[in-house]
Amino acid sequence: MVKLDEDRIRWIIKCKEEGKKNADIARIQKISIRRVQQIYSWYQKNKMVPVLRKPGRPTRPVTEQEIRVVRDAHKRYRANALYLQRYIYKIHDKQENASK
Repeated sequence: MVKLDEDRIRWIIKCKEEGKKNADIARIQKISIRRVQQIYSWYQKNKMVPVLRKPGRPTRPVTEQEIRVVRDAHKRYRANALYLQRYIYKIHDKQENASK
């Protein structure tokens, strides 16, 4: 699957209006037939080119405390990210339990 940008969506709509088949358009753009149908249906209903939202999960900013914890753990253990994650969770759980 490829990411659809505004130009590709316009091309899909243009081809549909010229009478090309959904399967042909989908194969050329490397998307599903259903997605071609969805784009054209939205266009017919709203009379404007659909604008896609930014794909993926929204980013969450990393806090200074999280950065400091990771750096300290890396200095102490000199391990890769997988092992650091385990160490950090163990240490963090012990600190939370001690404060209760």
